[in-house]
Amino acid sequence: MEAILKAEKESHNRWVGETLYLYPDLNPYADSPEQRIQIRIVLDKEYNIRLLQAVPDFSEARCVIGLDAFPTESKWRANTMPIVTVRTFCS
Repeated sequence: MEAILKAEKESHNRWVGETLYLYPDLNPYADSPEQRIQIRIVLDKEYNIRLLQAVPDFSEARCVIGLDAFPTESKWRANTMPIVTVRTFCS
């Protein structure tokens, strides 16, 4: 609900909202990192849901390796996080 309320108008008459979600800790005695994800929702001009994503938290990752036959940087940013450095290592 928070993602919908925070939605801002983007291009092509789409509204995009994001919020962080913290999974509940099922074992209070476990010594494990918090399980956070970012919820992203895209609505059209009639407020129909066009996309709902649960993006994992990559903040603790040293690197993310993605193999994609037809890479699209904007798609990778949407599916991971906005700050993505792309390096091509194969030709």
